[in-house]
Amino acid sequence: MTKISTFASNEDQIKTALKAGADHLILEDNTLSIRCQDEPSESPGAKRLNQLATLARSINAKVTLSANIDMMVHHHHIDAISNALSILTEGSITAIRIQDPGLIPFITQYFPSFDIHLSTETSNNNIRSNKYYASLGVSLQCLSNEYPVDGIIQAQKECQTPLEIQVQGPLLIQYSLRRYMSFSQQIPQQSSLIKKWAEDTDLPGRYFSFLETPHGHFMFAQFDRCLALHHPQLSSLNLQSWLIDARGESLEYLANSITLYKTIRSGGTINVAQDTQHLSQLSKRPQKAGFFIANKTDSDWRNFKHHADDELLGRVIDAKRGKYMLVDVVRTFSSQNKIELITPEGKQIHVTPHPITNIDGNAISDAVPLSQILLPWAKGTVVGSRLVLSNQNP
Repeated sequence: MTKISTFASNEDQIKTALKAGADHLILEDNTLSIRCQDEPSESPGAKRLNQLATLARSINAKVTLSANIDMMVHHHHIDAISNALSILTEGSITAIRIQDPGLIPFITQYFPSFDIHLSTETSNNNIRSNKYYASLGVSLQCLSNEYPVDGIIQAQKECQTPLEIQVQGPLLIQYSLRRYMSFSQQIPQQSSLIKKWAEDTDLPGRYFSFLETPHGHFMFAQFDRCLALHHPQLSSLNLQSWLIDARGESLEYLANSITLYKTIRSGGTINVAQDTQHLSQLSKRPQKAGFFIANKTDSDWRNFKHHADDELLGRVIDAKRGKYMLVDVVRTFSSQNKIELITPEGKQIHVTPHPITNIDGNAISDAVPLSQILLPWAKGTVVGSRLVLSNQNP
């Protein structure tokens, strides 16, 4: 059965996650985990992780526990990591989750009692990498968030290692050890967290989020990944683990996310629109599938074989409820055309193709191939919908 995995760095998160039904807790401390968003504790590091593990075991003795040591490792970190692993052997944590593949032989040689979970997050994008890491003894691989569903299926066929994908939460798109925001504000290097938002100048109303910890600078996509939107296909993959990332979010977001995917796993009925809208309200971000289905490359979707009666004009690559839809155009059309949207589920929606504007918001008369244009949002629009000429056109 697929495990529901999530991060936990304090007592409240552990209690909330286990009550909601999480099977695997990835325990974090801000000295070892680069995206941990807790303030320093009185007993930081591996001792703190062992304390959290003891609490988790007291609530659910069968829960899987791993320690997140996802630092971008430099030479001066090795002694600290070795010391931390030595302390962790005294507790009940059974796996170490790492981002740096160079730690695999180190852990295998000196701390063989631990399973190794590899989560490189912004790499591990191909089957050759998956097979190579499997050959080194990795017991679980978290695939890159840019792995499309067909790639995941292929990886399952060719790679013997159990696989995990992130099903819910923010998507990391950039990371740097340099702390750009703290330096610019003359904030001490070991300061608390800094969180900010930045609006996309080309698409007003679209906000990217930024985080800084003592470990560096992180930039996230303008939406949360939410694979509940495509839950039948997600369930069919039969993955080892579904990862929920609720770091920095409320306990309500954490609990609701776990409950939602637990229901999906059991085959229960969910209200996709209602449940995902609630998560969006809690996180203040849209919920989208990301590269799983919707945001494949142009070469993937431009060669899409559409219904013979469709005259494909373009495809919705982004949308903001009540505001706009962003369309990648493949065939010329104007505001005089009668147009419909066909959603990935086959629902047909009438579209008002005027005004047509470019991404700067300036009115244009015609949409032309290889351009991206904005149209008024239509109720029911989702990313991945096809824009076609209506069969009611003369």
